[in-house]
Amino acid sequence: MSKLTVEKARKMLSESVRHRRGWRQDARADFEYVAGHQWDTDDVVRLDQELRPHVTYNVIGPIIDAIVGHEVANRQDIQYIPRQTGEAGVNEVLSAAAQWVRDESDSEYEESAAFYDATVSGEGWTDTEINYDVDLDGRIDIEHVDPLEIDIDPLCSKKNFANARWICRTKIYGREEALERWPDGVFEEGVGSSRSPDTPIDVIAAAFYRSDSGAEGRDASEAREVLVHDFQWYEMESIYRVPLKAINPMQGFILMHGYAMEAAKQKPGETPLVDPDQLKPDANGLLLFDSSTWNKVKGVLEGIEPLKQKRRCYYRLYFSGDEELERSETPTGDCFSYKAITAKHDRKGHCWYGVVRGMKDPQKWANKFMSSSLEQIAASAKGGIMFETGAFVDPRAAEQDWANPSRNIEMNEGFLSRQAVQPRPVNQPPPQSFQLMAYTAQQINSTAGVNQEIMGLSQAMDPSGAMEEGRRQAALDMLAYLFDALRRYRKEQGRLLLSMIKKFIPAGRLVKITGPAGMQYVPLVYDSMTREYDVIVDEAPTSPNIKQQTWKNLMLLAERVPALMTPQMALIALDYSPFPQAMVEEMKQMAQKGLSQPNPQAQLDQVKGQEIAASAHLKQAQAQHLMQEGQQDAQAVGIKLKADEARAQAEMMASHEALRTAQVKTQGESMRAQAQASAAADKARTDIILGGHKIAQEMHKTVQSAIKTHQTLMRPR
Repeated sequence: MSKLTVEKARKMLSESVRHRRGWRQDARADFEYVAGHQWDTDDVVRLDQELRPHVTYNVIGPIIDAIVGHEVANRQDIQYIPRQTGEAGVNEVLSAAAQWVRDESDSEYEESAAFYDATVSGEGWTDTEINYDVDLDGRIDIEHVDPLEIDIDPLCSKKNFANARWICRTKIYGREEALERWPDGVFEEGVGSSRSPDTPIDVIAAAFYRSDSGAEGRDASEAREVLVHDFQWYEMESIYRVPLKAINPMQGFILMHGYAMEAAKQKPGETPLVDPDQLKPDANGLLLFDSSTWNKVKGVLEGIEPLKQKRRCYYRLYFSGDEELERSETPTGDCFSYKAITAKHDRKGHCWYGVVRGMKDPQKWANKFMSSSLEQIAASAKGGIMFETGAFVDPRAAEQDWANPSRNIEMNEGFLSRQAVQPRPVNQPPPQSFQLMAYTAQQINSTAGVNQEIMGLSQAMDPSGAMEEGRRQAALDMLAYLFDALRRYRKEQGRLLLSMIKKFIPAGRLVKITGPAGMQYVPLVYDSMTREYDVIVDEAPTSPNIKQQTWKNLMLLAERVPALMTPQMALIALDYSPFPQAMVEEMKQMAQKGLSQPNPQAQLDQVKGQEIAASAHLKQAQAQHLMQEGQQDAQAVGIKLKADEARAQAEMMASHEALRTAQVKTQGESMRAQAQASAAADKARTDIILGGHKIAQEMHKTVQSAIKTHQTLMRPR
């Protein structure tokens, strides 16, 4: 644990207060201008004493509302993608858990309030804490913080104070609330006149206290509020990383069981060496030990050379006055619980400012020109006449009847001819005052970079809306610095939220997931193989502008490519429809039931298809049967041919036997018998050849007929 003292923390806080004094004054004035308090107190008192008007027509307020309204209509979601080898998809459970946490804590409204502060004053802040008061299991809350309560490292200059070394929030607690949280605490009472102007408590409290304290300050014994500082900072501490594969089984056994086996006086199980959570390797297969843990295990891991590095360790200190109230790590221990949204950077003043800074002077002068014109009109003559004494016979009757067109006014003789009655001249205000008033009113929008299109006040004749949309987008481009800081805040807040979820929400807790099938609750499961995730910021489908634009594009796509709108595609498109959420859920459920139940028409088509397939199989079987019959006929013809050949061979053998017999009897008879036998053999051979050719022709015709029959049966009808 760090040894930062309260005295050192107060000194750092005092430096920041002196540095941010000018920004605080400007920020309070900015908020007052947006709320319509646009006149200095001294000017108002003087004008009231002189009975002169002081008119305020607030143009800054609607401009700020238009900018913040665009953020509300285009909110963004956070998704987590695991860092792993190969194709990586979105971790649906963690992303849904983050969305569930944000819904439970109403974070979208708190972050919109912080964005409003950044637009007005240049800084917007949120605080992320774990709350056990509303949920005994712990609920992660994201709370909007007043930027006037924040002090920060004067040397940081990055957007959203990304390189700040420390952050401090000075908050006013009720005495009972403070004593309930810190029963033994001694608190700094309200504002006292005994402190110097540079004391941080006096200056910060001035943002919340006004003249109710009186000139001599507030009596400490009667104060109901106390000031408590939440001071967060980080320090660089040594860590040791050891490869898991370098640990042998014996060392692993000792680390897993956590016994100080080298201590002779201690029994096994009394002194654990390592917290079991520290024995889980990271994505690189390395075990991480802090300095205190390494001093315990280095004797067990003798022979293993660790990788020594430095990392940030974040702490927080609650104190009031000179009294330390509480000291601990920040909720996650790896970042601040406070996250910022910043606007434009002032290099000279070394601070951040919002849109209102440039609009204050035009707004001030527009109010003054309007008030001056009204004063001139009120003080100048508004009619009446000038007449010489004796011009009217009855001056009182003439005064009463002058404005009555139905009455006649009698004048003495001779006064009318010499024009003794003339209208009273009217003092006209100088035309330059109206021109200056119109010019200053116009410059309010120009200095903010907001045109009429972004405010929805355009009167351009553009039926298609393309020109108006282009001008609106051009105005948003001028405000890109604000939305760029908001996107960076989303990423930083997403990393903080991921650490909070993994640390405070146990596995198995039910979280709400919204998918194509609707909303359902599933147990939270952590991937033990993945410890690092990339934070992706994307437009939320629930944002009104995103839903409207996406739905419009889907309708255009459906008209041009109707085949694309399948039932599954329609379920996805429902999330971007302008219909109420309850209606979308009911439509999804009905669609799911429709997809799960069989369609009668589809069943009829399926039966018809089965009948057609059965008919085709039958025709194919018949064709195969005919082919088999043709093959059987061909086989029969072949058997007959073989029988004829065998019979011919037998006859030839008989002829040869007769020839031998004839040769035994006589030479002549044998010659004659041989000639006869030769003739008979030639005749038999000729008959065999002719018969075989005829049989082959018949078999060929039979096969061709079977093939033609099969083709006829297989031809589609």
